[in-house]
Amino acid sequence: MKFLHIADLHLDRAFEGITADNLPERTIIWHDIVASAIQNQVDLVILAGDNFHQSRPSFMIQKLFFDGLKKLEEKSIAVFLIFGNHDYIRDNQLIETFPSNVYAVMGNAVETTTLKLNSGESVAISGFSYHQPWISESRVSEFPARSTTDFHIGVYHGELGSSNYAPFTLTELNDKNYDYWALGHIHVPTRLANNIYYSGTPLGHNRKETSSGVNLVTLTKTGLSVEAIDLAKVIWRDVVVNLHAESLEGVISEINQAILALAESSDQTIFFSILLEHVGDYADELIVRIQSGELQELLSAYTKQRVIKIKILSFKLDQFRTELPLSLTELNNLITQLDLEKVLLPLSNNRIVQDKHLIDDTVMTEIKQAIEQQIQLDFDFKEANQ
Repeated sequence: MKFLHIADLHLDRAFEGITADNLPERTIIWHDIVASAIQNQVDLVILAGDNFHQSRPSFMIQKLFFDGLKKLEEKSIAVFLIFGNHDYIRDNQLIETFPSNVYAVMGNAVETTTLKLNSGESVAISGFSYHQPWISESRVSEFPARSTTDFHIGVYHGELGSSNYAPFTLTELNDKNYDYWALGHIHVPTRLANNIYYSGTPLGHNRKETSSGVNLVTLTKTGLSVEAIDLAKVIWRDVVVNLHAESLEGVISEINQAILALAESSDQTIFFSILLEHVGDYADELIVRIQSGELQELLSAYTKQRVIKIKILSFKLDQFRTELPLSLTELNNLITQLDLEKVLLPLSNNRIVQDKHLIDDTVMTEIKQAIEQQIQLDFDFKEANQ
């Protein structure tokens, strides 16, 4: 049998920190996933949680999602989906009933669906959905013993080790003797074992998500093969440019060539964050040109002449990065201790905030992650003096 393993689609999530015009439509990734499933003639599509970025997705995003499910139904492609910590189930949130090809786990208990494929093979698929943003205990013990079907697949949205997101161990998963575990929650494509995979997010939404993909999995009675497919129209890249030029013209040329070297082989739109090292005598001038936006504008004009889609997010000069007298571990501890509820308390009475459930545990976590990410971009770290 053959199936697509997708996780962390976050279909209604915006690109973070982007103000550029004419951005690619981020929801096109769902159209491309559906097209890939049809093109590869898969038997099944597995969506391993966080299909949406929030538990109250907009009506139009839901319509787009359901339209894709119906296209898969037309091709007799089954869909098994669960809900994760971001899109955890609320009552009366869905605008449509799932089409007949979709097996959605609506409860927080582990459910198993058994399918008979056109090939005559049979497969059992087991999974659970979140009903709240946090699950502090492992759920693996609730998964059934391996079925007598030809194949058995586990679908699990959680985190290896200790966490608030259904923590699990590899020993637990291996003991079930399933043919494949389709994991969600970690956005980086990761192979934990021969048959245990995080597929990663299909589309990066911020500068930390520099890898993306979906897994095309083929199961046979003698083994499995996993092919990572990158369908993203947008990718994020951090570039360090070590300057050697002795003129401003040469500096600009070196930056331009470094960008082009990475971009010319790609038909994707690339969001670049660029760190300039050894700027030398041109630091003051470059700072003025960066702050005014002129350097980004000039380099964009150069790259457009080569028909390359590039968005330059930011420039940083290495000698103007401040070094903080603490370690990254200490930084993480400080951020964890932030009392964001007190900071955001004035917003809690805002009707829009209340209606959209904007202040909940998941949002608090995302704010802390954004703070940590931005500090790491702007500062260097060292161990604090004893």
